[in-house]
Amino acid sequence: MKVKSLLRYLIIFLVTVTVLLTALVVSALIPRKSIQKNMEKSAGVLLKSENAHFMIKDAPESRIDSYADVIWLSIAYGYNNKAPLSSVLWSKFYREEGLETNEAFYRQIVDKAESNQEYLRYWHGGNTLVRLFHLFTDIQGMYIFNCIAMFITIAVFIYILWTNAMRSEAIATILSLLAVGIWYVPLCLEYTWVIEWALIASIMAVHNTVCGRFGNLGVLFMVIGMVAIYLDFLTTETLALLIPLLLTMAAKRSVSGSWDRNDTKLTVKYAILWLVGYVGMWVSKWIVSAVVLRINVLPYVTGHVAQWLGNEVSDGVQYSMPELIYYALIGNLQCVFPFNLKSIGIFVFVVFLLLYSYFCFVYKDKNAYKELIVLYIFLSFIPFARIVIMHSHAFRHLFFTHRAFAGTILALMLVLIETTNGRWPKNAPKKSGRA
Repeated sequence: MKVKSLLRYLIIFLVTVTVLLTALVVSALIPRKSIQKNMEKSAGVLLKSENAHFMIKDAPESRIDSYADVIWLSIAYGYNNKAPLSSVLWSKFYREEGLETNEAFYRQIVDKAESNQEYLRYWHGGNTLVRLFHLFTDIQGMYIFNCIAMFITIAVFIYILWTNAMRSEAIATILSLLAVGIWYVPLCLEYTWVIEWALIASIMAVHNTVCGRFGNLGVLFMVIGMVAIYLDFLTTETLALLIPLLLTMAAKRSVSGSWDRNDTKLTVKYAILWLVGYVGMWVSKWIVSAVVLRINVLPYVTGHVAQWLGNEVSDGVQYSMPELIYYALIGNLQCVFPFNLKSIGIFVFVVFLLLYSYFCFVYKDKNAYKELIVLYIFLSFIPFARIVIMHSHAFRHLFFTHRAFAGTILALMLVLIETTNGRWPKNAPKKSGRA
């Protein structure tokens, strides 16, 4: 990159950090008394539900992690409008020995107790919305809004793909989201933020691509990565990369009717910029905290990193690394359709695999771009790599980390579309604009 281009990225990065931090600080300025009533309602709702409950018995993919939502709301309530910056950076929630998390949160709200347990390592940017919404409604109102917002976002996204001659890609997107139980996502704040952002980011990325505004994409992917970690609780962060990136690639292929080495280089560039934005924004939280709070932040971060990468699951249960990686991979895959159908799921998967292979070989197009296919396949392995690297985290939180496989499914569907040039089902015409 040229010096001028690097300076542009740096300025946009710093401006984005400032804007996002300011949004949290402004939300912290809302007096507690203004959100007290609705926080009491939310605390009552969460007190009645278990910290983790299942929408479908013995189906881990249907688990709603109320524990995390309690933490979100406890942190949001704990912000101090008299010291907004420091309270946002500390991100403390309330914990009391002998009480479940939801019980402690209820006690915090009723007694107006001060938060006492730091959660400094994340931005918790979603609390900007949590405090804003609690001016008007409680957590049930947020769940309802999330359901409506996600439905609208998906509908708009599919409409954009459909009206830009990307109907196969629209169907692939729908199938990938259905396979990971997208309908459960809006029912838990922890699940919602990054997936909703991934879809919104995809709309922006695809729109810029079909309009030929390729110069905007580098900055856009850096900002996508920044907002992802700002909102995320380390859940399905790879979706904020894969869905926008894969469909940007597909849009570029559809619009230009070709794919060359320069397109591959640009794709790699976008992925790197996303990673720079993601990691840079995360590290920025620690740097700002160290400067403002005048503390050494490393002890608050490194201990948890070891936990994410370690082989201890809970209560001292220890596995060897190969065992834990195996259990993490199998456990996550078992939450994805058709594997979530248990024994019958294997049969359904074999049928899908045979149909997939049939279309790839029978309707194979000699003009398909092999380099693009290889890139799709490579990207499809990113969720697997994430599980292998963060095996302990993926094992303990498989009830939501499995949704990262939506990126894998989408990538493999795009392989099918490229391999067949969209000529399926039988006798379907070739897609216009493709070689």
